[in-house]
Amino acid sequence: MLASKEKIEKERARLADELNRGYFDDMSELKQHGGKIALANKILIPEMQ
Repeated sequence: MLASKEKIEKERARLADELNRGYFDDMSELKQHGGKIALANKILIPEMQ
């Protein structure tokens, strides 16, 4: 129970931080990563078997 409460508090803090971010924070982060926010798959469309 304590672990899940801790996990909920951590997620709540993360969401609060995300909501308080501004436009300029988002733009600086996009510049850091070159506009990429996640790793892409090497295969765009998996072949059907």
